[in-house]
Amino acid sequence: MKMEERSVNKRLYKLEIFLLKTSPVGMMLCSIGNTILGYLGMETAILSFTGGLSILTALFLYTSSYVFRFCPYHRIPIHYCIISDCIAYYDMYIGIPTSDLMYLGIHLTIFGIAIILYLYLKFKVCKKH
Repeated sequence: MKMEERSVNKRLYKLEIFLLKTSPVGMMLCSIGNTILGYLGMETAILSFTGGLSILTALFLYTSSYVFRFCPYHRIPIHYCIISDCIAYYDMYIGIPTSDLMYLGIHLTIFGIAIILYLYLKFKVCKKH
């Protein structure tokens, strides 16, 4: 029997690559938006549902970024989301003895560092993308 060759639908392939490249940034923006709006006292469950990160999703995104040989700046938003979630879980289960404003400051500082690293890697190290 001769195996039937299948070609990959180019539109689906391009959509997959686009989603793999842009979803970490969307998740990062949902995460920081959720933190800021939470500080302001607004319920933002939709941001958690839309841009939340699970361990399996993080593993998939990390693996895909290496399989498709994405530049390191593509992984910065994933790093940010994992660090942000770890801080949130630590605060939820153990507690961080800070005010809400200081807690927001911690998240904004990490977000700022992530943005600086992202831009540095994108424009100085990975210029071809």
